[in-house]
Amino acid sequence: MSLSTHRWYTAISLRHSVRRYTGEAVPDDILDSLDRLIAEFRPFRGARAVLVRTPSRQFVRRFIGVLDKSGVVHYVAFLGDMTNLHVQEVTGYIGEAVVLEATALGLNTCWIAALLRKESIAREVGAGPNEQVLAITPVGYAENESERVESLRRGPARPHNRKPLEKLVIAGDATQNDWSQSALEAARLAPSAVNRQPWRFSIDDRSITVSAAELRYSFGVSPRLDCGIATLHLQLGAMIKGVECRVDFLEPPDVARLSVQ
Repeated sequence: MSLSTHRWYTAISLRHSVRRYTGEAVPDDILDSLDRLIAEFRPFRGARAVLVRTPSRQFVRRFIGVLDKSGVVHYVAFLGDMTNLHVQEVTGYIGEAVVLEATALGLNTCWIAALLRKESIAREVGAGPNEQVLAITPVGYAENESERVESLRRGPARPHNRKPLEKLVIAGDATQNDWSQSALEAARLAPSAVNRQPWRFSIDDRSITVSAAELRYSFGVSPRLDCGIATLHLQLGAMIKGVECRVDFLEPPDVARLSVQ
């Protein structure tokens, strides 16, 4: 399955992290659509997603403590194959595709990678012997009506608190062409743990390289997972300008390279 460029690019500005939900079940046809995306979108090895439609309330209360009493009815777990060198960034990339598709379907989400009892979640979703749960997201409808995707579609865009490009671009000119500027602006809007925004960008005529400004696991979350999320945004921002491009994952401290074909 290829990227749903326009659909997911549009979802970037609509996606905001939501931690409290109505408790309303999502209709089966919407969950089926999300499940199809999860089954079909496998651009890289090393990560997969699992939609949990009916977690027990005991499970949510005991094993996803940050979501206790939050109205969560469904969630998606993101599992990484820990034998894969690029497991963190691949998980971020594939997981964000699921998040953006959920947003396009009118669902709210929230990346959560810390404060989880991940071994218990792994048993719940049937993780393989080399797999670990690296993050989850609830999927549902925000308790606050103004935060719901449909409300955001109708109203003015909500601002994202993000660093300016001049603090994120460490080499090259962000404005040298339309595709690179669009790509970087989309990447700026990527979510990250505690909004740390660890990605940095180096630009030349035909590519943008993503690197991590920090290497340590602050809050128990790899910055490379965050950078994988930003890499998908980067690719969507370039492709919306009509360019064909590919993503290659790299060794530390670099994370990925987006190359225009």
